[in-house]
Amino acid sequence: MSDWPMFHRLYDVFVSAVTGVDDQLKVGGPGAFSLPFMKDFLEHVSNGTNCVTGEKGSRIDFISYHIYGMSGGWLDQWPLITPSVQRFIQQLMWLKRMIDVYPCLDGVPVHLNEWGVSSNYEKTADKFPPLEFRNSEYSPLFMIKLVDCIRKMRRVWNMPLELMLYWGFSMEDDQKTPFAGHRDLSTYPNIPKPILSAYELLARLGEDELFVEGAAPGASLGAMAGRSKNSVQAIVYNFNDQDFDAAGPCVQAGIAFTGLESGKYTVKLTRLDKEHHNTYRLWQTGASEEEIRQAAQLTPDEEFELESKEGLIKTQVAIPAHGLCLIEIQKTHG
Repeated sequence: MSDWPMFHRLYDVFVSAVTGVDDQLKVGGPGAFSLPFMKDFLEHVSNGTNCVTGEKGSRIDFISYHIYGMSGGWLDQWPLITPSVQRFIQQLMWLKRMIDVYPCLDGVPVHLNEWGVSSNYEKTADKFPPLEFRNSEYSPLFMIKLVDCIRKMRRVWNMPLELMLYWGFSMEDDQKTPFAGHRDLSTYPNIPKPILSAYELLARLGEDELFVEGAAPGASLGAMAGRSKNSVQAIVYNFNDQDFDAAGPCVQAGIAFTGLESGKYTVKLTRLDKEHHNTYRLWQTGASEEEIRQAAQLTPDEEFELESKEGLIKTQVAIPAHGLCLIEIQKTHG
């Protein structure tokens, strides 16, 4: 605790130095992972004495925090301690409560500036078998479910979280060790891991967030939807973060899009699960590099046409455990 005031002084000097060069630059912090530390920091930037200006408080353009599903130091305790989406949500809710104490911080964006299912970038799956989930479909499904829950927090509790930064490395490329289980987004030789593919699929959701009814964030079956200029998209997922063997049932998910114009629509389905677009599972089979790279290409797995009736389109999609499906619909021309 004695080091905290020193950190406050460092933060004040940092803000002064950066904004002295260009006042338009954004400054914030502290990029911590301790809620007691955060509480003390928020008190300083809100009510403390600025060591540079002598005035009350410090400028803060964003509040940054980081969370991991489990510490790498807990791997020896597996499966007593396991990653959990709820750990992230609980931590963020406590952070939101801390921020709400200070009216001056109202509207200041929150950045999850580090996240992952496990910390400790250098540990590998051969020595710590649970770290296979950094290679497999587990991590991307964990992320999709986490994003869904955070979107719910933003809507219901006005949580101003604007950024999720995955801290990856290039160790597997540098060391020429494919799928070693490091915290990388890609592996040797520059092949996307499934989590990178999930980021790409998530990016296909339109910026205009749409309301989803019937799927509760936090449950095993969930959905997110968005809209862009020419299409509507939904990601439907089936994921229980405590089912590490993906032994859960395949779910037949009924999907309905409402409020559409009349006419015919092209429907495209792109999947990510153990059997689809999964570079790791294909690598395990001894497939060639060309085949593995082809799996990383997120071309639709299925394409068909449906007609909107009274503004409604219905379809059904089978989602295996630890699986997701991106559904894109676009009005057919001609």
